Amino acid sequence: MNHFLFVLKTAGVSLFTCSICGILGGIAWDIMKPPHPHVPIPNWIITLVLTACTSLVVSIIVGSALSFLGKANLPKAILYTNLIVVIFLIIFLTYVITV
Repeated sequence: MNHFLFVLKTAGVSLFTCSICGILGGIAWDIMKPPHPHVPIPNWIITLVLTACTSLVVSIIVGSALSFLGKANLPKAILYTNLIVVIFLIIFLTYVITV
């Protein structure tokens, strides 16, 4: 049960922090490349959903791996998850802005 609670804590905190990063990334995307007038969805919602989904998947993988290895440390798990998600977000934004 402790492993499950660790994964849930990792996923919850990482979801919140990565969602903030996703919103900021979408705002930066709007500044760098203004949205097309016919697109009904703002860019920050696209990056918010992208980072939220990525955060959930990555936090489950990282939390489970650290818990399985016996190195369950919540700050490190959150840091690793946020780092991986921010790298994915930077790659996505670099691709979208340059194309």
